[in-house]
Amino acid sequence: MSEIKYATILLTDIFSVGRGLPKYTRSYADKHKGIYPVYSSKTDDDGVFATINTYDYDGEYLTWSTDGYAGVPAYRNGKFSCTDHCGILVLNQGFENVYLPYVRYQIDFRKLRLGYGNQRVKVNQVKKANLYIKLPLDDKGNIDMQMQMQLAEKYDMVEERKGSLKEKAEKLKDIVVRIEQNCNIEYIPFEQIFLSVKRGKSKYTKLYCNDNSGEYPVYSADNDKPLGYMNHYDNDGEFLTISINGIAGKITIFNGKFSVNADRVVCIPREEVDIRYIRYVAEPIFRNSIKGRKGDLGKNEFSKLTPDMIKRLLIPIPIKEDGIFDLEIQKQLAAKYQQIEDIKSNLYEKVKKLLDVVMVRGE
Repeated sequence: MSEIKYATILLTDIFSVGRGLPKYTRSYADKHKGIYPVYSSKTDDDGVFATINTYDYDGEYLTWSTDGYAGVPAYRNGKFSCTDHCGILVLNQGFENVYLPYVRYQIDFRKLRLGYGNQRVKVNQVKKANLYIKLPLDDKGNIDMQMQMQLAEKYDMVEERKGSLKEKAEKLKDIVVRIEQNCNIEYIPFEQIFLSVKRGKSKYTKLYCNDNSGEYPVYSADNDKPLGYMNHYDNDGEFLTISINGIAGKITIFNGKFSVNADRVVCIPREEVDIRYIRYVAEPIFRNSIKGRKGDLGKNEFSKLTPDMIKRLLIPIPIKEDGIFDLEIQKQLAAKYQQIEDIKSNLYEKVKKLLDVVMVRGE
């Protein structure tokens, strides 16, 4: 392929930047049921918020969610409408040779995001951002539709491969490796391995944390970050904790002064128990025993695991000849499991770096 020449054109010269209508609510959709999709900030099911009996647009357009998973463009073709949580790009006259599936790969509004968690990319931000699009030109200096189509097909192929790679990377995290050890193993009820398995306090809510603000973290069902911080604590030391709601059965070890609410239990171990070993062998057992909605690759999951269920589940424990828990073997196995986790994490990070590589547009 010979070197491609491009025209760099201001996005707002090519498109009129607009927004959907606030009248398209769930109540409106229920009263006007039909076959035409309404797009909003919803990202699953191809972004369809509802289907109604009318439409505002008929043809090819680009849209993006203005909040939630904001800033990612989507190609739309057909009869549809948009709520006011959805921005839309409408081609201006004179740019009929612009191929929208190609342009979709040229724009990314995520760098314009405002806020944290529920992020936003407002219409006025897009209008004022001075964003440019590179369009390939033919030998006569006109916008080359055929080349756009070829490049879009190439980008589609890359995205498809990246999607497959991402799915494999997510599955890699969930691979459970069981180490076989030449020692005496007995299956012991979880409650006999620990001095206590105690559920947290239901009064520890975000409001309670705000009213009793302090420096000590309070953990809930979230395995990654605290629910809040308060001025007192229930636990001081290193403890194994288990989420019993949300993504239930996940084990997290916390060290320091902290508390948990009713969405998590704290386990106080016996002296002859290595909590890291327990974490590696018990979590797969807990995850296989949960009740409720399991998500695809951990997404959109809401599952439960009661404290009573946890206490009854049988956990493999190395036992000495005299019947005592073998702490040394537990530590050896925990070290081997940690090595496996490190290998999995390194592979996952390498795959993420590959996925983060941005294709140079137009090459």
